[in-house]
Amino acid sequence: ISERDAAALARADEAARADELLVERADALVDSDPLRAVALLKQLRPASSSWVQAVGTFDSALSRGVARGKVAHVAGRGTSLGVSPDGRSVISGSDDGKLILHDPTLTKPSRLIATLDKQPDEIVWTDASSLIVVAGLRAFRVRLDGAITPLDTGGRVSAVVESTSRQLAVISKENGLRVLPADGGTPIRVVPEAREAVRVATGWVWTLADAVVYAADGAQPITLGQYPNLPIAVATDRDRRRFAVGFFRGPVIEWELRPDGPVVRGEWTVPAIVQVSYIGPGLLALGDRRQQWLTPKREPVDASLLDTVLVRTTTATCGFASGLGGGILAICSYGTHRIGTLADRISGLVLADGHLVAATRTGTLLSWKLDRLLPRRVPAPAGSSPLALGGGRIWMTSRSGLIAVEIATGVITQLGEPGNALPCFGRDHAVLASMTGSTSRITSIHATTLERMVIAEGVTNYACWADQERIIVVKGASTLEVIDLRKPGPPVATVSSAEMPFSVMARGHWMALAMKGDRIERIDLDTQARIELRVADARQVVVDERGRLAIRARDRVVLWDNGKLSEVPIAGIGPVHVNPAGLVVISGDQSLTVIDDHGQTRSFATAREISVSNEQPFVAWSENHGVTVIDLGTGLMRRIAGDVNQVGLSPDATQLWGNAGDTILVWSLTQPDDPQSLRGLLDRETNAIVQRGSTKVELPEP
Repeated sequence: ISERDAAALARADEAARADELLVERADALVDSDPLRAVALLKQLRPASSSWVQAVGTFDSALSRGVARGKVAHVAGRGTSLGVSPDGRSVISGSDDGKLILHDPTLTKPSRLIATLDKQPDEIVWTDASSLIVVAGLRAFRVRLDGAITPLDTGGRVSAVVESTSRQLAVISKENGLRVLPADGGTPIRVVPEAREAVRVATGWVWTLADAVVYAADGAQPITLGQYPNLPIAVATDRDRRRFAVGFFRGPVIEWELRPDGPVVRGEWTVPAIVQVSYIGPGLLALGDRRQQWLTPKREPVDASLLDTVLVRTTTATCGFASGLGGGILAICSYGTHRIGTLADRISGLVLADGHLVAATRTGTLLSWKLDRLLPRRVPAPAGSSPLALGGGRIWMTSRSGLIAVEIATGVITQLGEPGNALPCFGRDHAVLASMTGSTSRITSIHATTLERMVIAEGVTNYACWADQERIIVVKGASTLEVIDLRKPGPPVATVSSAEMPFSVMARGHWMALAMKGDRIERIDLDTQARIELRVADARQVVVDERGRLAIRARDRVVLWDNGKLSEVPIAGIGPVHVNPAGLVVISGDQSLTVIDDHGQTRSFATAREISVSNEQPFVAWSENHGVTVIDLGTGLMRRIAGDVNQVGLSPDATQLWGNAGDTILVWSLTQPDDPQSLRGLLDRETNAIVQRGSTKVELPEP
């Protein structure tokens, strides 16, 4: 029996080691071939203990463009997509005639809504329970309960221009523009000669054979101009406040809606226009030989992807488009980003609930989580350096003082004079110190409203509390005050020490720390009780969550725990940080050591730029054109693509920032997906095979 048990243990150890090697191999492939890395993870045994490490590799692969996939329809000529008004549901339709409801993450079961006898060419939601579907040049109202009602549109339908609960606007070459009641019937407006049309914020724009016409709601049409050149393309921006028309031999003309009507905003010469589209930050004109950004950027885009825009969708800062070349291009205010190189052509593209959902011509749906793919980009003024992230802003120092840049809008707010610093940043308040001669004035700034309040003057030194909501200030040589940032007013505690100036302090519990040379003093702020220690070569003192003192000395950390002293040797020792997982010691040899509550140590290879969270057990560092984030509590490690030279974590470790020179990148650190829940993948040109009804992902041999 003992021999049998020993053999079983040996087999288990061998299997566990094989799983570890598999995860290591997958992790090594994340940067070069993220899809194959995930395919390797699928070979792990369901009960393997290595799934804990696999989560980090899987998350790193997703951030590099690997999509979650699902086969929704049989192979066909194309698949259309429509997104619900609340963005929480997506409907797909293909030449099997089926309309299928999905969640944007593609992780929940899909539901068949209805089946038409023709391929749905366009799907437009009108409200939470119904949609308009164009199929076979006819329009149908389809309810989520499966009811299908043909609509009387007075003729053929090529496309839906607008669909609301009150009216429906359709267009076709044979019948022009027709504005109808929501369920069809007698037209409200008919423009039989209209070739192209768009709905703008205050009315309609349509093109004729030789003119562009604007019609405000309830007003007579106005001809914006007659042209000897055929207008063949018209588009409107996301807010419907601007629209552009492209002419066969050029030019492209853009109008802006103003209270007194449309006004020409710009005109550009682009010969042989094929298409105009608002994508993300600007207007893209496609000619038969070249592409051209018109506003606001004038840089070329990837011709292999966007020789023709087949499908597109737009957010406030980025647009996403796909053309005949396959794959998707993200066009943002800061530049372009390619998402995969799919061998199959994209035929549908929508944004839903923080996900980019695409449909391929052959009926496969793909879903990317946007905050994994595209970090927010915040402009960094010349000469500035980032300090912290919080309150929806990046806080920076610059030649003109402390500034706060709003992440969502890029709006810059000047907050102080030159020489300011940001020693503390909590959930609600930031603190800046303004030097005046040899002393400082301490100001509390509300992180959201930016309201400022002077809380201390004549300060010679200061330090942040562990929760970042209090600050310790020193006045003169030996008077220490503790100030609560949440309740500005008199100090909540005052301590004096004639024997030893408070020249160095640390974050901690309800205690103060002072250090001079090799003498360290610990003072209880309630009882004024004092404990004095002597540590040779002492350079820094901190106190952790348990009240344990840690003194950084030469090549070692000295721990004081309720009167007991112990030492942890660390070569090339650097700064010591307090973290919920323990004391984090950064070394000069590009490594960090974690000392837990029991004095046990763990080491990790890192890089030079390291950020340690105060509230969560997270550490981040930049290396090799990317950022590594590790959860010290679980050992989960994630790698995020991004060429940055400095990183930082938000106070609650839900966001990460990286300094990329003239731009600050901001990532959202959401909870990683479980790789065992994966139902399929498709990315790059490796053509992964997604098997319906299983979790298996097959790859052809390289």
